[in-house]
Amino acid sequence: MGSEARISTIENVVDGGFCVGCGACAFSAGTGMNINKYGEYTPDLDALNEKGQEALEKAQFVCPSLNPSYNEDVLATEFLADENSNKSEYIGYYENVYGGYVKEADYRNRGTSGGFGTWVGAALFQKGMIDGVIHVKETKRENPLDPFFKYGISTTLDEIQNGARTKYHVIELSEILNLIREKAWKIFTDWSALYGKGC
Repeated sequence: MGSEARISTIENVVDGGFCVGCGACAFSAGTGMNINKYGEYTPDLDALNEKGQEALEKAQFVCPSLNPSYNEDVLATEFLADENSNKSEYIGYYENVYGGYVKEADYRNRGTSGGFGTWVGAALFQKGMIDGVIHVKETKRENPLDPFFKYGISTTLDEIQNGARTKYHVIELSEILNLIREKAWKIFTDWSALYGKGC
């Protein structure tokens, strides 16, 4: 049996250990994610199945393990491949690669990768170009399996700055995106910045 036949549903992805816990399927279907006994996020399969076939098809379409026609190489070819782009056998298409750090205030010391992410969010916020930042923040834990960090909303400069540093922890997006969709907060009907670092 080929891998394509074995991995054809979200249940196959979860059962096979291929789920990365991103939450895209849960957001597309309006469901949620659970933390398993290993501390990893996986979709709530019961809730997903209860939503019906249309929701399940949407969830399977956005699952990174089920839609190889939209992988990073395919998308990079579509969005980055032109006469001005470069291609590396290691990272694929790219325009330019830079290294650096923020010299202003203590962004570099408080950051993980030179402080750029926090500084960009703070600068955009201070200039009135965004109303808030959606980024990973420390969260209050009530149970042993609760995560240490989650995506949260920062609407002040202090909150943005206190959310500095990359959190190398299991993180998923569906909870915050579902909250934004349900509340339809004004902050997100105007301009906001969402931070996320690839694995």
